[in-house]
Amino acid sequence: MRPRLHSLGFLIAALSVACGPTLISHANRGGDRAARPAGCEIEVHDTDMPTRRTGSLGEVRMRCHGEHARDVQGCRRGLMDQACAMGATVIWQVESSEIEDGVQLRAVAGVYR
Repeated sequence: MRPRLHSLGFLIAALSVACGPTLISHANRGGDRAARPAGCEIEVHDTDMPTRRTGSLGEVRMRCHGEHARDVQGCRRGLMDQACAMGATVIWQVESSEIEDGVQLRAVAGVYR
């Protein structure tokens, strides 16, 4: 009997939660935008919106647990990497909130038009 594919996905998700920063959700990639590699350059506007005309691709979220929650730059880079995966070039309105065992970051991801 073969294991169900969704069981394997659950196992991978459970292991990623136990092993450090974890992505809890990420909006669809905004249509036909090509994904950019992790570590790509992302312009960040923490509290304001970009001044240039911008198209939103959706929201990105990142949860960092335990020791990883204290690595603010590493957790932020994880959020930016999610934006890269969507094909974004900019994120704005970055919000941080404490969760039970760490921190959650949220932002709007988009591209300049």
